Amino acid sequence: MNLNLSDDILKKIFWMLLGAIFILMVLYTPQYGITGDDVSQHNYGKAVWAYLSTFGADKTVVTGKLLENTQTLYGGFFDGAASMMISVLHPKDEFLFRHYWVMVFGFLAFLATGLFARELGGWRAGIISVILLFFIPRFFGESFNNPKDIPFAAGYILAVYAMYRWLKNIENLNWKHTLFMGFAIALCLSIRIGGLLLVAYLGLFYAVVVWQKKMFKDGKLSTSIKHLVVAGLCGYFGAILWWPYALEAPLSHPLEALKIMSSYPINIKMIFEGHRIDTSQLPGYYLPKWLSIGHPLYLLLGFIAGTLLIINISKKFNNKYLWMIAFTALFPLIYIVYNKSTLYDGLRHTLFTVPPMIIICTMFFIYVFDVIRNNAV
Repeated sequence: MNLNLSDDILKKIFWMLLGAIFILMVLYTPQYGITGDDVSQHNYGKAVWAYLSTFGADKTVVTGKLLENTQTLYGGFFDGAASMMISVLHPKDEFLFRHYWVMVFGFLAFLATGLFARELGGWRAGIISVILLFFIPRFFGESFNNPKDIPFAAGYILAVYAMYRWLKNIENLNWKHTLFMGFAIALCLSIRIGGLLLVAYLGLFYAVVVWQKKMFKDGKLSTSIKHLVVAGLCGYFGAILWWPYALEAPLSHPLEALKIMSSYPINIKMIFEGHRIDTSQLPGYYLPKWLSIGHPLYLLLGFIAGTLLIINISKKFNNKYLWMIAFTALFPLIYIVYNKSTLYDGLRHTLFTVPPMIIICTMFFIYVFDVIRNNAV
């Protein structure tokens, strides 16, 4: 790539690349079959919509068999919205329609990742990040019929992007950034209770930025707190609008879901290292090994090296918030291993960490390339 191209040309390449990926995804979607999760999620979505469309009169979703298999502990936006659209549009193939709905979130992940990288390193970074994400086989492949992990991944990177924009402008906040952040948190939390991580992140990142900028001595602190509270409330209550079980008890039920889902109560047989083993007996190195064999080498090397050199890269791009992005990718992986959380199907439960890893990887590659180019001159 000619890195001396003007921003206008790079911008056009960026949008053309995303347009091509979108068309490709539209064409690919019908090639994907129905998964086990498709059936259970479709049934859950119908129950969610039945509850919402009857204003809570139909309580199947919170009192029936869905409660027994923990399905109701998931947020209901993705599946409920899909069932709502199906009830209005009456598509011939309901599962194909749902796959296109998954694809929308898959593309949203590409879009958010590209725009996030562009804001950090220009259109060049945006283009590279989209290309790198496209060549992550597991992520791209599951962007067509994984109704849990792909929507959550899209909401996660969108929320981290929104936090970055909000924190960057913390001394001159506007309600547009605040409401965008609240919406992004709500989107992620409305899919899976793990989205509460974002609320914890926001509190942590806010405290660090306030300390760095010494805002506790500034009258702007009270304004930022007001925006913070509004964003948190929008994120939390916006999420439970599509979550029947949470609507039944807005405080206790989400906390119950968090407690149960932190150590997901499932015990199934799976193949690992050539042996059939229960998920309850997986070794502690299950996730590290899958990360080492399930992701391309460029992603692993780029992310690890980028994290180790985060201070140097931050100085080059004059952006002190890169540590925040690295944290949102690294912390969940460390916590999953430490907490011995139940995992199965390889990397599917950690797909949400891929977009922030891609961004750090992108910034590292640009950093190295520019260092080599400058030394060669």
